[in-house]
Amino acid sequence: MKSSIRNVFVGVIALVAVLTVASLFWFSTRPASRPSPTVREEAPPPSPPGKTGSKPTPPSPGQAESEAPRVEAPEAVPPPPAPARAEISPAAVKLVDEILRELDWGNIAFNAPATMRYAQPRPVELLLSPALSVTDLQEKLHQKVGAQSAHIQVSNIMEAQLTGTGFTIEAQRPALQAVTSQQITRWVWRVTPTELGRRTLHLTLSAHLDVAGRDAPLVVQTFHRAIQVDITIRQRISAFIQNNWQWLWAAVLVPVAGYLWKIGKGRRVKPKEKRKKHVS
Repeated sequence: MKSSIRNVFVGVIALVAVLTVASLFWFSTRPASRPSPTVREEAPPPSPPGKTGSKPTPPSPGQAESEAPRVEAPEAVPPPPAPARAEISPAAVKLVDEILRELDWGNIAFNAPATMRYAQPRPVELLLSPALSVTDLQEKLHQKVGAQSAHIQVSNIMEAQLTGTGFTIEAQRPALQAVTSQQITRWVWRVTPTELGRRTLHLTLSAHLDVAGRDAPLVVQTFHRAIQVDITIRQRISAFIQNNWQWLWAAVLVPVAGYLWKIGKGRRVKPKEKRKKHVS
């Protein structure tokens, strides 16, 4: 009886051990189970305009007024006003006409030579007087050749300008001068031709008017004098040497200097030879 109980107990223990070993072996060979990844549900992107898709639900009228910002249209800026055109009123023209009618008359005499030499300065004069005659003014000119004269309206302030292409013009007196009947108003220029050929001098005489408190010059006389600028033979030679002295020095002066040096050396040698023959 005892032996049968012992055998049953041993058999139960052996079965438990076999089951334990078998379960350990089964768990060790089975792959570990991994948790399944969680998939997040993303909202579908909004459909672009023009394509079919889910239409957003329009907000209620009350919600749209409270939440949607109001976009105000920009105010239209009016363009700046165009500048008004300066129109000459008939009254202004009549004012200038009245001033011209009240101007005094005077005489002028102007001289300029018909021909000038290149690079040689010449004086040019203009005389003005409300009291003296044209003949008297021409007699006052330092150079009477080529004198011109005219009878013009004059104001108490006159301006004279002398211009011309191909000249160097230096004013010896102010261009703007006061006019009086007590003495002659004189303008003098120093004119030097700088180019050859036929040139023209332009003399402009202007009267300065007081129009509504503003100074306004008015051209009353213009002279145009054609002048022939000549050059002498001496000036041509001098200008040629000044423009070509570099090659003249090498081509002419050096050979001539060498030739003269040879002649001088020969003359010094001949007296010495004569002395030697005389001594022998």
